[in-house]
Amino acid sequence: MKLFAATEILKFMIQVKKSMHLPALVAVTIATSIKTLWLLSIPSTSILMENDSVRYLRISEDFWSVFFHSNANADSFYITPGYPLFLSFFPSENIKLVIFFQLLLLGASQIVLFKLIIRHTSSRVAYIGLMLFILESSTGLESFNLLTETLFNFIFVLFLFLFGDVKNKKHVLYTSGIVLGVALIVRPVGQILLIPLILMIAFRSWRRQVITVLLIAVVVSSTWIMRNQVVFGVPQLSGIQSLNLLQYEGAGAFAKQNDVTLKEAQAEEANLEINQIGEGASIQKVVEYRVDRGIKLIIENPVGFFKLHLEGAVKILLGPGSANIRKLTSHFLSSEVLTNLVQVVIVLMRLVISSLAFIFIFLAIKKRVFIPIQFYSIVSWILILISSGGANAYSRFRVPLIPLEIIIISIGLWHSFQQDWFEKIVTRVKRAV
Repeated sequence: MKLFAATEILKFMIQVKKSMHLPALVAVTIATSIKTLWLLSIPSTSILMENDSVRYLRISEDFWSVFFHSNANADSFYITPGYPLFLSFFPSENIKLVIFFQLLLLGASQIVLFKLIIRHTSSRVAYIGLMLFILESSTGLESFNLLTETLFNFIFVLFLFLFGDVKNKKHVLYTSGIVLGVALIVRPVGQILLIPLILMIAFRSWRRQVITVLLIAVVVSSTWIMRNQVVFGVPQLSGIQSLNLLQYEGAGAFAKQNDVTLKEAQAEEANLEINQIGEGASIQKVVEYRVDRGIKLIIENPVGFFKLHLEGAVKILLGPGSANIRKLTSHFLSSEVLTNLVQVVIVLMRLVISSLAFIFIFLAIKKRVFIPIQFYSIVSWILILISSGGANAYSRFRVPLIPLEIIIISIGLWHSFQQDWFEKIVTRVKRAV
């Protein structure tokens, strides 16, 4: 009896050890510790700030007044409450504490994605995916900036994990919809992530689950759309969309097609806007003008629009984030040669990951057999890349692509490992060695 009990306890301990995946936890802990030491070495918190950071901090210090006071604050139309609410839990003077927490969120994202990949492939493939996630620099570098990317990515990865496990589990189904809705309130440009769900309704075997997730996500995000309709008379999640449409998409397309600088095109559009609707125009009138004018510029400059997004896509996929690297390493990496070497390594790593993503997307489309999380990841990756590649495209916008690329590559590798041709290649390599 005692032997039986001891055996059962041993089996249980082995199972716990397997579920914990200790090497994965160690790898993520080491990576997070290195980034934490790097954070502590940074001499000034101004290095951790970007243009939008100051605005986020200012709003977080007076969060309830900005978003819920009877007198509407225009900032609450252009910035959704997700990230400022997150910042409101930290002392505004302790920027490094916020960044440290973002590093922890990045580590949690890596573990959650690792568990997702194990569910759909194997431990071996999941460890490959985890190493790619840790070594790919975009998420790591951006986690040092006081911006929405890290928080959004954590929530998005959590949604992917839940969405990949929705079959026959209603509570997981409902939770995944809520989590996606919250992600959109953190970063409104994420609304494009609803489109893959709409496309997935065409698949009969996925339809019921997908519709449920989609409806819940729309209901959650619509609460803020309705709020903006009531307060500002504009049924949008955020006013930043109309601003980007005119100043970056429309003006950017015009600049590309007419060989002028983006700043010149933007200045001309800003002056034209004032002449057309005046300086004291209501937010509703401003949004209507920007949407109409932005669309008009895109239609009139289709070649410029195409060039703009093609160049932007390349910049997002391969751009090393030079400015970010320089500001984060300036206090200990003074050599320009070493800085350039770091950038070359980053570009090569991104080239490898992007190439693998393209290859496995091609193979999946050619085969025409998908699992839900694979289909969602492929369509989302394509849509994010296309939509983000405008005039304001830079390496920051690569962050949400990373977990999608890891999923696409991991599932692609798993399918390759099952093929006879792959086994033959492995056998020949072993014999040669």
